[in-house]
Amino acid sequence: MTQEQAIEAGIAAIEALSQQVGTAQRLADLGVTEDKLAFMAQNALNDACSLTNPRKASLEEIIEIFKARL
Repeated sequence: MTQEQAIEAGIAAIEALSQQVGTAQRLADLGVTEDKLAFMAQNALNDACSLTNPRKASLEEIIEIFKARL
């Protein structure tokens, strides 16, 4: 199995488990609307955990990630 295949298999397993236990699949399922994404992205940037994230992202990139899961 390549690294890419392992990543995809891991994501698929997490998604399957999430569906089995009934957790929300999309941000919209939690009541998030597009007008909240910039606020959420700014909070993500301000979070102390972002300091240790090995991959830095801009505000715009985080908003796009959130949009993809809306």
